[in-house]
Amino acid sequence: MSDKLTDDEIRELQDKRKQIRSELYDQVKAEMFRASSALEGLPPEAGISPDAWVIVEVNHEGEQFSKILSGWSGGYLDGDSWRLSSPIKHMHVDIDLDYITVDTQSGSVYTLYKRYQGLQMSNAGVWNKLKEQFGDAVEIVEL
Repeated sequence: MSDKLTDDEIRELQDKRKQIRSELYDQVKAEMFRASSALEGLPPEAGISPDAWVIVEVNHEGEQFSKILSGWSGGYLDGDSWRLSSPIKHMHVDIDLDYITVDTQSGSVYTLYKRYQGLQMSNAGVWNKLKEQFGDAVEIVEL
């Protein structure tokens, strides 16, 4: 008996890996859908003003939309937090102001200070996971 795998065994393992990856992807999508569905019906918020933020362009199943990945630095007793918005409905940009106001499809309103645009400790880990999981389907848009 040889320690090396045959070509057929390699193909079988590769097929099995693809199947497992596909099943896990479907499970994650279903979990994300359940989580987002649980949030439906929450009242929209106004005045959301993160310590760090980026605009994330998403290309998903032929649809293209943008979301805000925002983060807040924690303190001594609580850790950092982050939030991914619903799709952006409208951006109010005035070059004379130091902030951008963004309305999302859920009705929430974000006040995004231009100096806070970018990845920080509070939102960088989430971005890395999104990029790892979705690859070229997600990109950061710099304003």
